[in-house]
Amino acid sequence: MSEVQRPSRGRPSAIDRGAVLTAAIKVLRDEGPGALTVRRLAAEIGVSRQVVYTQFGSLGGLIDALYRQGFAELRAAAAALDPSLAGVDWVVANALGYRAYALARPELYAVMFERPFREFVPSAESRSVAVDAFQPMVDAVASTGRKPGESRSLALTLWGAIHGLVHLELQGFFAFEPSSGQRIVDVVKGTMDHCPPTPRKRTKEKVT
Repeated sequence: MSEVQRPSRGRPSAIDRGAVLTAAIKVLRDEGPGALTVRRLAAEIGVSRQVVYTQFGSLGGLIDALYRQGFAELRAAAAALDPSLAGVDWVVANALGYRAYALARPELYAVMFERPFREFVPSAESRSVAVDAFQPMVDAVASTGRKPGESRSLALTLWGAIHGLVHLELQGFFAFEPSSGQRIVDVVKGTMDHCPPTPRKRTKEKVT
């Protein structure tokens, strides 16, 4: 007579990858990056450390997945903007959306930009996702009539300015003043006005 297999008690032998990332974000939010270890994460989820290693290979692999998720979420937030927006209004909406994401997900924003894990180097795949997250801003700037190279250059300038304001706000420098939201609007509009599109050359009509 064959033996009846009964479900094992105690820790689960496997867990969904998304559940591990959600738990890691919770540890980051509640305890800070210094607390994020494989041991701490396994305890948070209630699994063995081997389960985490099986999913991500190492702590570095887990951090890389968090980095990638952050930029994927940032790109998704930009994609969710009002599709009727165009021109400067679209650029402003992207800028304010960047700020809104940073304030909503400061723990992931830190992994993306502040490098709290000194030895972490993003993988090539994650770098690609990060670059892709910047494309909506380039597209928004391009909708104002600028050429591709010109649009990317100006978008990078805007990103740097927006990022600086958001970083200062996250660090509490604007705690006793109006938020950086209006500052971002002013910077975007002022920069766009200061850097008008390069006039397109008119092609000469052939005389027949």
